[in-house]
Amino acid sequence: RPSTRYASACWPWRSSGSQVGVASADAYERLLLDAMKGDATLFIRNDEIEQSWDLLEPVLQCWGENAAPVERYESGTWGPSAAANLLSPAGHRWRRL
Repeated sequence: RPSTRYASACWPWRSSGSQVGVASADAYERLLLDAMKGDATLFIRNDEIEQSWDLLEPVLQCWGENAAPVERYESGTWGPSAAANLLSPAGHRWRRL
């Protein structure tokens, strides 16, 4: 009959996922290594870049023309006072968290 035994072990690597005796690379080193190996998992595809620009270009154009002013507010506040007016016509209000 099989039995289960518990044993303690001292593993020679850290729990951060590094290989035995080798420190794990920081994020930038890992990205460069993946690029050199041809692993594109962490990179976005060209069509994703194009779609991102399609989404953002109208916003950037509007800002450049000053067609819609950017509301400014102090750091640490709940945002510009104009934000309250954004939802009030529909009978809604921002909820404080």
